Amino acid sequence: MKWGGFAGTNMHAHTMLLFGMIMMALFGHLFFAPFKRFKAAVAAGDPPAAARHIGQIRLFVAINLVLGLLVSVIGASGCYWG
Repeated sequence: MKWGGFAGTNMHAHTMLLFGMIMMALFGHLFFAPFKRFKAAVAAGDPPAAARHIGQIRLFVAINLVLGLLVSVIGASGCYWG
């Protein structure tokens, strides 16, 4: 193997992978739960329920945004880790 596999990478690569997997899990939950309920509420013509679900969607998007920024900082600073 040319690069030695993932076991030969530094800790920042493992940390980025962990945060990336968390972000994927959050998006999967977002798509299959709050977004599905949001679409159903819009189709049923229930604006209060749709507003409640869009609030949940905004929360998950904000969490993913913060995690994405954190992953970017980890990736940019990874060469300075021990």
